[in-house]
Amino acid sequence: TVSVAREADRKRILEFFGNAGRASLLINKNADSRAMRINADLHKSQMDKVCDYIRQHLSEELRPEDFAEECSVSLSHFLRLFKFYYGMSIGTYICQVRLDAARQFLINQPDKTILEISMFCGFSSLSSFNRSFKKSTGYTPSEYRALGKG
Repeated sequence: TVSVAREADRKRILEFFGNAGRASLLINKNADSRAMRINADLHKSQMDKVCDYIRQHLSEELRPEDFAEECSVSLSHFLRLFKFYYGMSIGTYICQVRLDAARQFLINQPDKTILEISMFCGFSSLSSFNRSFKKSTGYTPSEYRALGKG
């Protein structure tokens, strides 16, 4: 069932990206600067799509391997490209996006429990959410909600 779930995730990512990931240009060492700029623009466009996908699918398992495959690059190259364009690792970026969403939900959705918010934002457990949230804000999710930070 795990492989079926991963295949479904892969198909969902492919639908989101369309053929953009398959159209990646391969540049050899002797390529001219214009071709390299086209390649850089293509990679930036792909990285932007990755970020859009992450923001739209917070509650799902987000695996860098799947993004690399859809961008038609190796995992190590994808990780380097992501860090180059965004100045942080993809894991850090995903955590930041999830925490930003959680902060908004804590303030704007008082009827939702902290557990519901943590699961919706893609955290695997309440304890990992609490630990990440406190490290990021200096407050527990309950304290943050009570203070009405925003």
